[in-house]
Amino acid sequence: MISIKDLVLAIDGNPVLKKINAQFTIGQIYGICGPNGAGKSSLLRCLLGLQIPTNGGVFVDNQPVEALSGSVLRNQFCWVPDSQPIPPGYSVADVMSWGQIYSKRPSDQNESAILSSLQSMDLISKKNAKASSLSQGEFKRLQIARALASEAQFLIFDEPTAPLDLSNSKAFGNALKETVGNQKKSVILTSHDLNFLLRFADQVSVMNQGELLETDVPSRLFLSEKFSKAFKMSTEILNSPHGKVIHSW
Repeated sequence: MISIKDLVLAIDGNPVLKKINAQFTIGQIYGICGPNGAGKSSLLRCLLGLQIPTNGGVFVDNQPVEALSGSVLRNQFCWVPDSQPIPPGYSVADVMSWGQIYSKRPSDQNESAILSSLQSMDLISKKNAKASSLSQGEFKRLQIARALASEAQFLIFDEPTAPLDLSNSKAFGNALKETVGNQKKSVILTSHDLNFLLRFADQVSVMNQGELLETDVPSRLFLSEKFSKAFKMSTEILNSPHGKVIHSW
């Protein structure tokens, strides 16, 4: 379990995160939404130990995240940032293999996990292609596939759906559901795609101006007053033959 307790972050004297409290347990997909500059990415960086909070902290099974060894952090977290350079000279298979360097699984299980993840992100045909030949969306799918193939308990994504088309966004959501359900993992992701969160997230938090305002199931959160005030808009959830969708104005 990950616990965030009274977390405060200030950079150059400017408040970025204001007394954040949250808990993340195994077996859930957690979404974090909010307007630009709300503090979503900064919260993820604190969670991963990449940013040291000013006060409060992040605890993994009651241990401060900054006190954990590199091997423990690798077992706990797999991180996919919002942007990352495409490495020249390496194939898709090479990039996938980097996620298995510290694996404790037998090699045949690693290969099976890699192939399954590439299949879920529709990248099998690109396995031997150069990573530098991929489009931005394809490279994001490669990053996602590498995370899905990892042994980490918590998969953490910053704006993973931004470069994905509708079909691949749906495939990503389905892959998350399968991974969480079958492998006893959890996912924490930020996203501006509210319909994606409505469809695939178990819990969603809304942030604004460095504060975590509310956490609830998405169908209630997106209709709450705090959500409306954060985004300065009104919303309704419509029922369609294929599921619920959000309408805003």
